[in-house]
Parts: sequence; structure tokens; C-alpha cells
Amino acid sequence: MFNTLGSSTDALRRLIPVASFTVVLAAMTLVISGCSGGGGGSVAPLVTTATSEASCDPTDPATTDECGTVLLSITDAEGDFVSYTVDILRLTLQRSDGSTVEMLPSTTRVDFAQLVDLSEILGAATVAPGDISGGSIQLDYSNAEIFVEAGGDIVQVDVVDADDAALGISNVEIQLPEDDRLVVTRGRVSLLSVDFDLAASHSVDTGVAPILVTAQPYIVAEVEPVDEKETRLRGALISVALDESTYTVAVMPSHHRDGDHGEVVVHTTSETSYEIGDEMLEGQAGLEALSALPER
Repeated sequence: MFNTLGSSTDALRRLIPVASFTVVLAAMTLVISGCSGGGGGSVAPLVTTATSEASCDPTDPATTDECGTVLLSITDAEGDFVSYTVDILRLTLQRSDGSTVEMLPSTTRVDFAQLVDLSEILGAATVAPGDISGGSIQLDYSNAEIFVEAGGDIVQVDVVDADDAALGISNVEIQLPEDDRLVVTRGRVSLLSVDFDLAASHSVDTGVAPILVTAQPYIVAEVEPVDEKETRLRGALISVALDESTYTVAVMPSHHRDGDHGEVVVHTTSETSYEIGDEMLEGQAGLEALSALPER
């Protein structure tokens, strides 16, 4: 597996990979590629209704140059939870022309409490030019694992709604301001950060038994995140192109191996630092060592 971290304020230019083979990048540029055919299929089931740009067909790799790319990350504001693990069934973006973009190819399990200090890349999708006005996220609490700290102990809790009913499948709207919509442009990468604000959308009463956790799930979406969180990209190494100083990663959020979450092409520089095993390398030497690692 391949993990990448970087500042969300410039997430498309600075990523710092960590874990089993770690690459620390001082500066770089990301290009998201969505290919079909021999490469393993389309990035995702994308636009489900007619698009405004007839020359771009997200399911046809021959028109990729006419399309743009949406890179989706998810994070959380600091809250009272030690763990908040739920299944994301769907994450759909809504275009102004009425068409939709499905960003997740399959159910993805996420622990939001682990995303307080960073933002996780969930996927990359090839999309026709236009603007994104909002969307929705569908959460499944049936197998949730939610823990809080009370009296020095870590306690598992159930989450209920305002009527004290256990949460099952919950649909949460994603809204973007009219003057701050996500604009998808031909040949460009657009970043949308989705913040599942646990602190703002939950109340935790540790003074009763059992502990009472009441939720009204709340989503904040930002086109240009302003906080200084790191952005993590996890996935499998697909290939290394030494002559182009790039490597390609298959996105696997939370080590999730089901479905195609898209591919990221990482452009490195002579100042890129790599930690591979116990060895620290830089520039071309690091990229060559990376190329010797097993590919997916």
C-alpha cells in the first residue's frame, strides 16, 4: 500500500507520502488520470444524465482531453469521539444542469475520528466541464463502531436522532454557496473537501447511563480549503515513469480494495524526498528506488 500526506491548502501541489514505502515530497503537481480498457475500466460510474459538454464523454477515454477532473477529499472537525466508524454507501455530486456525478464505486468504511488532523482522498473522477452546486452523502449506521471516552474508559455508544430513534441509513445534503461553486474546467483538476463536522452535529451526554449521543449529521463542503490540515492519499503503486519523473497510484481510501476510486499521477522534482524502508533518498535516486518496488 502507498500512503501520501500533504497540506490541504495546496493539496494539488504538495503531498507527503508515508507508510510501508514512504515518499516525502517537497513540491510536486498532481494529474488525475481516468482510463478504461486495459487499464482496468473507467474511474467511476460518472455523469448519469446529459452533460453540458457533448465533446466530453467521461466513459470514453478518447475524449479525456476534453474533460476535467474532480478530486474529492473528506475530513472532520475535532469532536468528542475516540472512534466514529460508519459506512458511506454513496457520495453524489449535483451539477447545475441537473446531472449527477457518483464519486464512490462501492461502499467505503471510514473512521471520521481519525480524520481530525488530516484530510483523506476518497476518489478521483473524470467529469464534463461545468459547475457543481452541491450533492449528498448516504451513511449507513447499521454496523457503526462509535466510541467515546468517559471517566477514563473507552465506551462504545449508539447514536440516535432527535426523536431518540436509532440511526439506520442517513442522507446528508452537501450544499455549496451560489458564489462558491466547484467549477470543472477542461484539462484541469478541481478539489472539493467535504467536512463531516462531528462536533457541530452531535451532542454527547456522559452524565447518563448508557451514554446518550444525539446526532443531526452536518456537512461542510469547501472548494478551496483554508485550514492547514495534511491531505493523505492511500493506494497501490501502479507504475513509475522515470523519463517523466512521475509515479501513478490507484486510490484506495482507508486501504479499501473494492471498486475503482481512480488513479493519481504524481509529478516529482529533484527536491522530492523519499523514505523507502529504512533508507532516505532524494530526486532521481529515490524515484529509481521506487520503480524497483512491486507494482499492483
